[in-house]
Amino acid sequence: GIAFSDALSMHPQVFNNMFIFIVKAGETAGVLDAVMLKIAEFIKHDLEMRNGIKSALRYPAIVMVITVAVAILAVVYLLPRFSALFKETRIELPAMTKFYLGIDFIIQNYYGYILLTIIILAASFIQMLRTKKGRYIYDKFILKVPIFGPIIRGVSISRFSNIFETLNSSGVPILSCLDIVGKTVGNTFIEFRLNRISQDVRIGKKVANSLREHTSDIFPPHVLKMIEVGEEAGAIDDMMHEIATLYDNETRNMVQRLTASVEPIITVTMGIFILSLALAIFVPVWDSYVALTTN
Repeated sequence: GIAFSDALSMHPQVFNNMFIFIVKAGETAGVLDAVMLKIAEFIKHDLEMRNGIKSALRYPAIVMVITVAVAILAVVYLLPRFSALFKETRIELPAMTKFYLGIDFIIQNYYGYILLTIIILAASFIQMLRTKKGRYIYDKFILKVPIFGPIIRGVSISRFSNIFETLNSSGVPILSCLDIVGKTVGNTFIEFRLNRISQDVRIGKKVANSLREHTSDIFPPHVLKMIEVGEEAGAIDDMMHEIATLYDNETRNMVQRLTASVEPIITVTMGIFILSLALAIFVPVWDSYVALTTN
């Protein structure tokens, strides 16, 4: 005899909070069938969007991991084998060689402290994200990070528009829509701002005016203007759909531009590292050869 949304909430490993909140709103408004169809469309769209972003970033991430692994292996395993030869010849080592040998010395002698520091920092960061205040600070900070901040903001605006249009077009009351969209955008900082909008609309303010007052640093002016026009024309659902489509395309383009710019940067970085490592090894070898032939 319990509500469908309450039954879903007993299985959080399958149904996330967004799904449960939307189903509960559909139950309350008596439009559960329409809401379920809209959820299916939204989940399909959201998965396509996320998979597209992950696919675009997968290659740069793999290359970066391989680069770091090769760098550590070369400094820890390859370079020390030549250092014994350098000591026997007693030649003055170049600054690049000294630099890499210094890194090797630190890793070889203090790897336990390094690992412990990394574990403590990672655990502290995870613990911070589990607190409301810590999550709020992180979500606010990540929006200001160059390159990644605009992508995350674009995804949040797209989710806000999609979910608002999904609920409102299904007949869910606008106050319930505003209560839910904040919980489903995936950013606690934006959620806090959207909760203020729900309070303003509850006392009679227009959605567009409240958005402009509380989220002008999150939503661009043209988005706020589009929402205002849609609200005045009684077609806010259509305008939200247009905003979602606009930011879906814009976010995809930003990710593609990021991938296109990151790949050459990674290639150049790998080339510089390989060149510097080769010089660090072969310059002393050449110097020792010259010293031996001279003597």
